[in-house]
Amino acid sequence: MKHRPLWLLGGALLYYLAARLGMAALSLQPSNITLLWLPSGIGLIQCVALGWRAFPAIAVASFAANLPGMLTDSLPLSILHTAVAALADAGAAIFAAAMLRRHLPAGLNRSADLVDFCLFVCLLPSAACGILLTGNLVTGGYIAARETGPLLCMLILADTIGILLVYPLYMIWQDSWERRLLITPKTIVAGLAMLVSILLAHCGYAGLIHMVLPCLLYLALAKQERAVLTLLFLVVVLVMALSSWNLGPFGVGTIREAYLMLMTYGFSITLVSLATVLYRRELETLTEAHDSWQYQAGHDNLTGLCNRRFFLPLLEDEHNRARRYHREYSLALLDLDHFKRINDKHGHQVGDQALQAVAGILRQGTREVDVLVRLGGDEFCILLPETGHPGAILAMDRLRLRFAQEGLAVDGKRIPATISIGLASLAPDDETSEQLMARADRLLYQAKRAGRNRLVADAAS
Repeated sequence: MKHRPLWLLGGALLYYLAARLGMAALSLQPSNITLLWLPSGIGLIQCVALGWRAFPAIAVASFAANLPGMLTDSLPLSILHTAVAALADAGAAIFAAAMLRRHLPAGLNRSADLVDFCLFVCLLPSAACGILLTGNLVTGGYIAARETGPLLCMLILADTIGILLVYPLYMIWQDSWERRLLITPKTIVAGLAMLVSILLAHCGYAGLIHMVLPCLLYLALAKQERAVLTLLFLVVVLVMALSSWNLGPFGVGTIREAYLMLMTYGFSITLVSLATVLYRRELETLTEAHDSWQYQAGHDNLTGLCNRRFFLPLLEDEHNRARRYHREYSLALLDLDHFKRINDKHGHQVGDQALQAVAGILRQGTREVDVLVRLGGDEFCILLPETGHPGAILAMDRLRLRFAQEGLAVDGKRIPATISIGLASLAPDDETSEQLMARADRLLYQAKRAGRNRLVADAAS
Protein backbone atom coordinates (compact mmCIF):
# COMPACT_ATOMS: atom_id res chain seq x y z
CA MET A 1 0.00 0.00 0.00
CA LYS A 2 1.36 3.40 -1.00
CA HIS A 3 2.00 6.02 1.68
CA ARG A 4 1.86 3.40 4.46
CA PRO A 5 3.37 5.76 7.10
CA LEU A 6 0.64 8.30 6.40
CA TRP A 7 -2.02 5.59 6.73
CA LEU A 8 -0.52 4.47 10.04
CA LEU A 9 -0.35 8.02 11.35
CA GLY A 10 -3.85 8.91 10.14
CA GLY A 11 -5.34 5.70 11.53
CA ALA A 12 -3.64 6.22 14.90
CA LEU A 13 -4.90 9.79 15.07
CA LEU A 14 -8.44 8.72 14.20
CA TYR A 15 -8.25 5.97 16.84
CA TYR A 16 -7.08 8.47 19.47
CA LEU A 17 -9.78 11.04 18.59
CA ALA A 18 -12.53 8.39 18.64
CA ALA A 19 -11.31 7.16 22.02
CA ARG A 20 -11.15 10.66 23.51
CA LEU A 21 -14.58 11.48 22.09
CA GLY A 22 -16.01 8.34 23.66
CA MET A 23 -14.45 9.12 27.01
CA ALA A 24 -15.70 12.69 26.94
CA ALA A 25 -19.23 12.15 25.62
CA LEU A 26 -20.06 8.49 26.38
CA SER A 27 -18.19 7.84 29.59
CA LEU A 28 -19.07 5.84 32.68
CA GLN A 29 -17.12 5.67 35.88
CA PRO A 30 -14.18 5.26 35.76
CA SER A 31 -14.06 7.84 33.03
CA ASN A 32 -12.02 5.79 30.58
CA ILE A 33 -14.78 3.13 30.24
CA THR A 34 -17.33 4.03 27.60
CA LEU A 35 -20.77 2.87 26.56
CA LEU A 36 -19.61 2.70 22.96
CA TRP A 37 -16.01 1.93 21.96
CA LEU A 38 -15.71 3.05 18.32
CA PRO A 39 -11.92 2.50 18.31
CA SER A 40 -12.56 -1.26 18.21
CA GLY A 41 -13.97 -0.90 14.69
CA ILE A 42 -11.28 1.57 13.65
CA GLY A 43 -8.57 -0.77 14.93
CA LEU A 44 -10.05 -3.68 13.00
CA ILE A 45 -9.99 -1.67 9.77
CA GLN A 46 -6.37 -0.64 10.38
CA CYS A 47 -5.31 -4.24 10.90
CA VAL A 48 -7.27 -5.46 7.87
CA ALA A 49 -5.58 -2.83 5.70
CA LEU A 50 -2.09 -2.84 7.19
CA GLY A 51 -1.71 -6.12 9.09
CA TRP A 52 0.73 -6.37 11.99
CA ARG A 53 2.19 -2.96 11.16
CA ALA A 54 -0.91 -1.39 12.70
CA PHE A 55 -0.26 -2.97 16.11
CA PRO A 56 2.25 -0.39 17.47
CA ALA A 57 0.25 2.53 16.07
CA ILE A 58 -2.94 1.31 17.78
CA ALA A 59 -1.07 0.62 21.03
CA VAL A 60 0.44 4.13 21.08
CA ALA A 61 -2.92 5.75 20.28
CA SER A 62 -4.69 3.73 22.97
CA PHE A 63 -1.98 4.53 25.53
CA ALA A 64 -2.23 8.26 24.81
CA ALA A 65 -6.02 8.19 25.04
CA ASN A 66 -6.22 6.12 28.25
CA LEU A 67 -3.40 7.66 30.26
CA PRO A 68 -5.28 10.77 31.52
CA GLY A 69 -8.07 8.62 32.98
CA MET A 70 -5.71 6.12 34.60
CA LEU A 71 -3.28 8.47 36.34
CA THR A 72 -2.92 7.82 40.06
CA ASP A 73 -0.53 8.91 42.77
CA SER A 74 1.96 6.33 41.51
CA LEU A 75 3.07 7.40 38.04
CA PRO A 76 5.04 4.19 37.24
CA LEU A 77 2.07 1.99 38.12
CA SER A 78 -0.25 4.25 36.13
CA ILE A 79 1.99 3.94 33.11
CA LEU A 80 2.21 0.17 33.57
CA HIS A 81 -1.54 -0.36 33.78
CA THR A 82 -2.15 2.03 30.89
CA ALA A 83 0.40 0.09 28.82
CA VAL A 84 -1.37 -3.17 29.61
CA ALA A 85 -4.69 -1.64 28.50
CA ALA A 86 -3.09 -0.32 25.31
CA LEU A 87 -1.58 -3.70 24.46
CA ALA A 88 -4.94 -5.37 25.13
CA ASP A 89 -6.68 -2.94 22.75
CA ALA A 90 -4.09 -3.44 20.01
CA GLY A 91 -4.12 -7.21 20.53
CA ALA A 92 -7.92 -7.29 20.23
CA ALA A 93 -7.73 -5.48 16.87
CA ILE A 94 -5.12 -7.94 15.54
CA PHE A 95 -7.16 -10.87 16.88
CA ALA A 96 -10.36 -9.58 15.25
CA ALA A 97 -8.61 -9.07 11.90
CA ALA A 98 -7.17 -12.60 12.04
CA MET A 99 -10.62 -14.04 12.78
CA LEU A 100 -12.09 -12.04 9.89
CA ARG A 101 -9.49 -13.37 7.45
CA ARG A 102 -10.00 -16.92 8.67
CA HIS A 103 -13.78 -17.12 8.88
CA LEU A 104 -14.91 -14.43 6.41
CA PRO A 105 -12.09 -13.92 3.88
CA ALA A 106 -14.48 -12.23 1.45
CA GLY A 107 -15.74 -9.83 4.12
CA LEU A 108 -19.25 -9.27 5.38
CA ASN A 109 -21.48 -9.80 2.33
CA ARG A 110 -24.44 -11.98 3.33
CA SER A 111 -26.91 -11.90 6.17
CA ALA A 112 -25.79 -15.42 7.14
CA ASP A 113 -22.26 -14.04 7.62
CA LEU A 114 -23.46 -12.05 10.61
CA VAL A 115 -23.42 -15.12 12.86
CA ASP A 116 -19.72 -15.79 12.27
CA PHE A 117 -18.95 -12.08 12.24
CA CYS A 118 -20.57 -11.46 15.62
CA LEU A 119 -19.14 -14.60 17.19
CA PHE A 120 -15.56 -14.67 15.89
CA VAL A 121 -14.84 -11.06 14.90
CA CYS A 122 -16.81 -9.19 17.56
CA LEU A 123 -17.54 -11.24 20.68
CA LEU A 124 -14.47 -13.47 20.91
CA PRO A 125 -11.81 -10.72 20.56
CA SER A 126 -13.92 -8.35 22.69
CA ALA A 127 -14.23 -10.96 25.42
CA ALA A 128 -10.48 -11.65 25.41
CA CYS A 129 -9.73 -7.93 25.57
CA GLY A 130 -12.41 -7.36 28.21
CA ILE A 131 -10.97 -10.05 30.48
CA LEU A 132 -7.53 -8.45 30.26
CA LEU A 133 -8.90 -4.96 30.85
CA THR A 134 -11.06 -5.87 33.85
CA GLY A 135 -8.23 -7.87 35.38
CA ASN A 136 -5.93 -4.92 34.83
CA LEU A 137 -8.40 -2.50 36.45
CA VAL A 138 -8.92 -4.75 39.47
CA THR A 139 -5.16 -5.23 39.90
CA GLY A 140 -4.58 -1.51 39.64
CA GLY A 141 -7.29 -0.72 42.16
CA TYR A 142 -9.46 1.17 39.68
CA ILE A 143 -12.52 -1.00 40.36
CA ALA A 144 -13.58 -3.46 43.04
CA ALA A 145 -13.51 -7.18 42.28
CA ARG A 146 -17.31 -7.43 42.66
CA GLU A 147 -17.73 -5.05 39.72
CA THR A 148 -15.81 -7.32 37.34
CA GLY A 149 -18.82 -9.23 35.93
CA PRO A 150 -21.05 -6.26 35.01
CA LEU A 151 -18.07 -4.29 33.70
CA LEU A 152 -16.87 -7.18 31.54
CA CYS A 153 -20.34 -7.51 30.02
CA MET A 154 -20.43 -3.80 29.22
CA LEU A 155 -16.93 -3.82 27.73
CA ILE A 156 -17.83 -6.70 25.42
CA LEU A 157 -21.02 -4.96 24.29
CA ALA A 158 -19.25 -1.61 23.80
CA ASP A 159 -16.53 -3.17 21.65
CA THR A 160 -19.00 -5.31 19.70
CA ILE A 161 -21.28 -2.38 18.86
CA GLY A 162 -18.23 -0.36 17.81
CA ILE A 163 -17.16 -3.04 15.34
CA LEU A 164 -20.70 -3.58 14.03
CA LEU A 165 -21.08 0.16 13.41
CA VAL A 166 -17.70 0.99 11.90
CA TYR A 167 -16.62 -2.01 9.81
CA PRO A 168 -19.80 -2.37 7.65
CA LEU A 169 -19.81 1.40 7.12
CA TYR A 170 -16.21 1.16 5.93
CA MET A 171 -17.07 -1.73 3.59
CA ILE A 172 -20.09 -0.05 2.04
CA TRP A 173 -18.08 3.05 1.24
CA GLN A 174 -15.53 0.93 -0.63
CA ASP A 175 -18.03 0.41 -3.45
CA SER A 176 -17.89 2.36 -6.69
CA TRP A 177 -18.41 6.12 -6.51
CA GLU A 178 -21.39 5.89 -8.86
CA ARG A 179 -23.45 4.31 -6.06
CA ARG A 180 -22.41 6.75 -3.35
CA LEU A 181 -25.66 8.67 -3.20
CA LEU A 182 -26.30 9.55 0.43
CA ILE A 183 -28.58 12.59 0.70
CA THR A 184 -32.02 12.02 -0.82
CA PRO A 185 -35.50 13.19 0.21
CA LYS A 186 -36.07 9.80 1.84
CA THR A 187 -32.91 10.01 3.94
CA ILE A 188 -33.71 13.57 5.01
CA VAL A 189 -37.25 12.70 6.11
CA ALA A 190 -36.14 9.49 7.87
CA GLY A 191 -33.21 11.26 9.53
CA LEU A 192 -35.40 14.06 10.85
CA ALA A 193 -37.99 11.56 12.07
CA MET A 194 -35.34 9.64 14.00
CA LEU A 195 -33.87 12.82 15.48
CA VAL A 196 -37.27 14.01 16.69
CA SER A 197 -38.07 10.56 18.11
CA ILE A 198 -34.79 10.41 20.04
CA LEU A 199 -35.13 13.92 21.46
CA LEU A 200 -38.75 13.39 22.49
CA ALA A 201 -37.86 10.02 24.03
CA HIS A 202 -35.34 11.80 26.29
CA CYS A 203 -37.92 14.45 27.17
CA GLY A 204 -40.50 12.13 28.68
CA TYR A 205 -42.00 10.26 25.72
CA ALA A 206 -39.97 7.11 26.25
CA GLY A 207 -41.83 4.87 23.81
CA LEU A 208 -40.79 6.99 20.83
CA ILE A 209 -37.26 5.59 21.06
CA HIS A 210 -38.61 2.49 19.31
CA MET A 211 -39.51 4.54 16.20
CA VAL A 212 -35.84 4.65 15.23
CA LEU A 213 -35.71 1.07 13.97
CA PRO A 214 -38.71 1.32 11.57
CA CYS A 215 -37.10 4.39 9.96
CA LEU A 216 -33.84 2.51 9.44
CA LEU A 217 -35.65 -0.52 8.04
CA TYR A 218 -37.62 1.72 5.68
CA LEU A 219 -34.38 3.10 4.24
CA ALA A 220 -32.86 -0.38 4.03
CA LEU A 221 -35.82 -1.69 2.03
CA ALA A 222 -35.67 1.43 -0.16
CA LYS A 223 -32.10 0.47 -1.17
CA GLN A 224 -30.56 3.39 0.73
CA GLU A 225 -27.70 1.28 2.06
CA ARG A 226 -25.16 4.01 2.71
CA ALA A 227 -27.81 6.19 4.27
CA VAL A 228 -28.87 3.36 6.60
CA LEU A 229 -25.37 2.61 7.85
CA THR A 230 -24.39 6.27 8.10
CA LEU A 231 -27.55 7.27 9.96
CA LEU A 232 -27.31 4.14 12.12
CA PHE A 233 -23.83 5.21 13.18
CA LEU A 234 -24.98 8.74 14.00
CA VAL A 235 -28.13 7.56 15.78
CA VAL A 236 -26.33 5.10 18.07
CA VAL A 237 -23.68 7.69 18.93
CA LEU A 238 -26.38 10.28 19.66
CA VAL A 239 -28.45 7.90 21.80
CA MET A 240 -25.39 6.87 23.79
CA ALA A 241 -24.26 10.47 24.25
CA LEU A 242 -27.68 11.67 25.41
CA SER A 243 -28.12 8.67 27.68
CA SER A 244 -24.75 9.18 29.37
CA TRP A 245 -26.06 12.63 30.35
CA ASN A 246 -29.75 11.74 30.85
CA LEU A 247 -30.90 8.12 30.73
CA GLY A 248 -34.33 9.16 29.48
CA PRO A 249 -36.24 6.10 28.18
CA PHE A 250 -33.63 3.78 29.69
CA GLY A 251 -33.89 5.18 33.23
CA VAL A 252 -35.57 2.17 34.82
CA GLY A 253 -34.39 -0.19 37.56
CA THR A 254 -30.87 0.10 38.93
CA ILE A 255 -28.12 2.01 37.17
CA ARG A 256 -26.56 -1.25 35.95
CA GLU A 257 -29.89 -2.42 34.54
CA ALA A 258 -30.35 0.94 32.85
CA TYR A 259 -26.95 0.83 31.19
CA LEU A 260 -27.45 -2.79 30.15
CA MET A 261 -30.82 -1.91 28.60
CA LEU A 262 -29.23 1.01 26.76
CA MET A 263 -26.38 -1.06 25.35
CA THR A 264 -28.58 -3.98 24.33
CA TYR A 265 -30.85 -1.47 22.59
CA GLY A 266 -27.87 -0.13 20.65
CA PHE A 267 -26.72 -3.66 19.84
CA SER A 268 -30.20 -4.74 18.71
CA ILE A 269 -30.95 -1.88 16.33
CA THR A 270 -27.43 -2.14 14.90
CA LEU A 271 -27.70 -5.88 14.31
CA VAL A 272 -31.23 -5.78 12.86
CA SER A 273 -30.46 -2.85 10.56
CA LEU A 274 -27.26 -4.45 9.34
CA ALA A 275 -28.97 -7.81 8.79
CA THR A 276 -31.70 -6.11 6.74
CA VAL A 277 -29.18 -4.28 4.56
CA LEU A 278 -27.20 -7.45 3.92
CA TYR A 279 -30.30 -9.55 3.27
CA ARG A 280 -31.72 -7.02 0.83
CA ARG A 281 -28.41 -6.84 -1.03
CA GLU A 282 -28.22 -10.62 -1.12
CA LEU A 283 -31.80 -10.85 -2.43
CA GLU A 284 -31.05 -8.24 -5.10
CA THR A 285 -27.95 -10.17 -6.18
CA LEU A 286 -29.96 -13.38 -6.45
CA THR A 287 -32.68 -11.58 -8.43
CA GLU A 288 -30.12 -10.11 -10.82
CA ALA A 289 -28.52 -13.53 -11.25
CA HIS A 290 -31.94 -15.09 -11.92
CA ASP A 291 -32.82 -12.36 -14.44
CA SER A 292 -29.43 -12.81 -16.10
CA TRP A 293 -29.97 -16.56 -16.30
CA GLN A 294 -33.41 -16.06 -17.79
CA TYR A 295 -32.03 -13.57 -20.31
CA GLN A 296 -29.24 -15.90 -21.34
CA ALA A 297 -31.67 -18.81 -21.64
CA GLY A 298 -33.97 -16.77 -23.90
CA HIS A 299 -31.40 -14.99 -26.05
CA ASP A 300 -28.82 -15.93 -28.63
CA ASN A 301 -25.30 -15.67 -27.23
CA LEU A 302 -23.76 -14.37 -30.45
CA THR A 303 -26.19 -11.63 -31.45
CA GLY A 304 -28.13 -10.93 -28.24
CA LEU A 305 -31.43 -11.37 -30.09
CA CYS A 306 -34.23 -13.63 -28.90
CA ASN A 307 -33.78 -17.30 -29.67
CA ARG A 308 -36.39 -19.64 -31.11
CA ARG A 309 -37.28 -21.21 -27.76
CA PHE A 310 -38.03 -17.83 -26.16
CA PHE A 311 -39.77 -16.45 -29.25
CA LEU A 312 -42.35 -19.11 -30.03
CA PRO A 313 -44.45 -18.51 -26.86
CA LEU A 314 -44.31 -14.74 -27.58
CA LEU A 315 -45.56 -15.36 -31.10
CA GLU A 316 -48.38 -17.55 -29.80
CA ASP A 317 -49.44 -14.84 -27.30
CA GLU A 318 -49.40 -12.15 -30.00
CA HIS A 319 -51.40 -14.38 -32.36
CA ASN A 320 -54.06 -15.08 -29.73
CA ARG A 321 -54.27 -11.39 -28.74
CA ALA A 322 -54.61 -10.28 -32.36
CA ARG A 323 -57.39 -12.76 -33.08
CA ARG A 324 -59.25 -12.03 -29.85
CA TYR A 325 -59.27 -8.26 -30.34
CA HIS A 326 -59.36 -8.27 -34.15
CA ARG A 327 -55.95 -6.62 -34.46
CA GLU A 328 -53.24 -6.99 -37.11
CA TYR A 329 -49.69 -8.25 -36.99
CA SER A 330 -47.08 -9.42 -39.47
CA LEU A 331 -44.19 -11.84 -39.42
CA ALA A 332 -41.04 -11.61 -41.54
CA LEU A 333 -38.46 -14.36 -42.04
CA LEU A 334 -35.16 -13.30 -43.58
CA ASP A 335 -31.69 -14.63 -44.13
CA LEU A 336 -28.36 -13.36 -45.36
CA ASP A 337 -27.77 -14.14 -49.03
CA HIS A 338 -24.73 -16.32 -49.77
CA PHE A 339 -23.63 -16.39 -46.15
CA LYS A 340 -21.57 -19.53 -46.86
CA ARG A 341 -19.39 -17.52 -49.22
CA ILE A 342 -18.55 -15.09 -46.42
CA ASN A 343 -17.53 -17.96 -44.18
CA ASP A 344 -15.48 -19.66 -46.91
CA LYS A 345 -13.73 -16.46 -48.01
CA HIS A 346 -13.12 -14.70 -44.70
CA GLY A 347 -13.36 -17.44 -42.08
CA HIS A 348 -15.88 -18.29 -39.38
CA GLN A 349 -14.75 -15.51 -37.07
CA VAL A 350 -15.63 -12.91 -39.70
CA GLY A 351 -18.82 -14.85 -40.34
CA ASP A 352 -19.79 -14.48 -36.68
CA GLN A 353 -19.03 -10.78 -36.85
CA ALA A 354 -21.19 -10.52 -39.97
CA LEU A 355 -24.12 -12.05 -38.08
CA GLN A 356 -23.57 -9.55 -35.28
CA ALA A 357 -23.58 -6.75 -37.84
CA VAL A 358 -26.88 -8.07 -39.22
CA ALA A 359 -28.36 -7.94 -35.72
CA GLY A 360 -27.14 -4.36 -35.35
CA ILE A 361 -28.82 -3.25 -38.57
CA LEU A 362 -32.04 -5.00 -37.57
CA ARG A 363 -32.07 -3.13 -34.26
CA GLN A 364 -31.50 0.19 -35.97
CA GLY A 365 -34.08 -0.43 -38.70
CA THR A 366 -37.00 -1.60 -36.56
CA ARG A 367 -39.23 -0.25 -33.81
CA GLU A 368 -38.81 -0.91 -30.11
CA VAL A 369 -42.04 -2.91 -30.07
CA ASP A 370 -40.83 -5.23 -32.83
CA VAL A 371 -39.37 -8.55 -31.67
CA LEU A 372 -36.09 -9.58 -33.28
CA VAL A 373 -35.14 -13.25 -33.35
CA ARG A 374 -32.24 -15.34 -34.55
CA LEU A 375 -33.80 -18.65 -35.49
CA GLY A 376 -30.47 -20.29 -36.24
CA GLY A 377 -27.54 -19.97 -38.63
CA ASP A 378 -28.11 -16.88 -40.80
CA GLU A 379 -31.91 -17.04 -40.53
CA PHE A 380 -33.66 -14.24 -38.64
CA CYS A 381 -37.25 -13.36 -37.82
CA ILE A 382 -39.06 -10.11 -37.08
CA LEU A 383 -42.44 -9.96 -35.36
CA LEU A 384 -44.25 -6.69 -36.13
CA PRO A 385 -47.16 -6.16 -33.71
CA GLU A 386 -50.04 -3.88 -34.75
CA THR A 387 -48.72 -3.84 -38.32
CA GLY A 388 -50.84 -4.81 -41.29
CA HIS A 389 -49.85 -5.84 -44.80
CA PRO A 390 -49.06 -2.40 -46.35
CA GLY A 391 -47.07 -1.09 -43.39
CA ALA A 392 -45.10 -4.31 -43.04
CA ILE A 393 -44.14 -4.26 -46.75
CA LEU A 394 -42.85 -0.68 -46.48
CA ALA A 395 -40.83 -1.44 -43.34
CA MET A 396 -39.28 -4.64 -44.65
CA ASP A 397 -38.45 -3.29 -48.09
CA ARG A 398 -36.74 -0.30 -46.46
CA LEU A 399 -34.70 -2.75 -44.41
CA ARG A 400 -33.80 -4.79 -47.50
CA LEU A 401 -32.62 -1.68 -49.35
CA ARG A 402 -30.44 -0.65 -46.42
CA PHE A 403 -28.60 -3.96 -46.52
CA ALA A 404 -28.13 -3.71 -50.26
CA GLN A 405 -26.79 -0.15 -50.07
CA GLU A 406 -24.63 -0.34 -46.95
CA GLY A 407 -23.53 -3.96 -46.71
CA LEU A 408 -21.98 -5.11 -43.43
CA ALA A 409 -19.30 -3.30 -41.43
CA VAL A 410 -17.00 -6.07 -40.17
CA ASP A 411 -13.60 -5.53 -38.57
CA GLY A 412 -13.25 -2.06 -40.08
CA LYS A 413 -14.16 -3.29 -43.56
CA ARG A 414 -17.34 -3.08 -45.62
CA ILE A 415 -18.57 -6.45 -46.91
CA PRO A 416 -21.28 -6.37 -49.62
CA ALA A 417 -24.40 -8.17 -48.40
CA THR A 418 -28.06 -8.57 -49.29
CA ILE A 419 -30.99 -10.28 -47.63
CA SER A 420 -34.05 -12.18 -48.78
CA ILE A 421 -37.34 -11.73 -46.93
CA GLY A 422 -40.57 -13.68 -46.73
CA LEU A 423 -43.40 -11.62 -45.22
CA ALA A 424 -46.76 -12.92 -44.01
CA SER A 425 -49.55 -10.92 -42.38
CA LEU A 426 -52.35 -12.31 -40.26
CA ALA A 427 -55.21 -13.67 -42.36
CA PRO A 428 -58.74 -14.58 -41.18
CA ASP A 429 -58.13 -18.29 -41.79
CA ASP A 430 -54.88 -18.41 -39.77
CA GLU A 431 -56.02 -20.57 -36.88
CA THR A 432 -52.57 -20.89 -35.36
CA SER A 433 -49.32 -18.94 -35.32
CA GLU A 434 -47.60 -21.97 -36.85
CA GLN A 435 -49.67 -21.48 -40.01
CA LEU A 436 -48.50 -17.89 -40.35
CA MET A 437 -44.89 -18.83 -39.72
CA ALA A 438 -45.03 -21.67 -42.24
CA ARG A 439 -46.42 -19.28 -44.86
CA ALA A 440 -43.63 -16.78 -44.18
CA ASP A 441 -41.09 -19.59 -44.56
CA ARG A 442 -42.53 -20.55 -47.96
CA LEU A 443 -42.41 -16.93 -49.06
CA LEU A 444 -38.76 -16.68 -48.01
CA TYR A 445 -38.00 -19.77 -50.07
CA GLN A 446 -39.70 -18.12 -53.06
CA ALA A 447 -37.61 -14.98 -52.60
CA LYS A 448 -34.40 -17.01 -52.66
CA ARG A 449 -35.51 -19.03 -55.71
CA ALA A 450 -36.39 -15.81 -57.51
CA GLY A 451 -32.81 -14.56 -57.31
CA ARG A 452 -32.38 -13.31 -53.70
CA ASN A 453 -32.14 -9.69 -52.56
CA ARG A 454 -35.88 -9.35 -52.69
CA LEU A 455 -39.01 -9.26 -50.57
CA VAL A 456 -41.85 -11.65 -51.26
CA ALA A 457 -45.06 -10.99 -49.33
CA ASP A 458 -48.38 -12.80 -49.30
CA ALA A 459 -51.34 -11.24 -51.07
CA ALA A 460 -53.21 -8.52 -49.19
CA SER A 461 -56.09 -10.02 -47.26
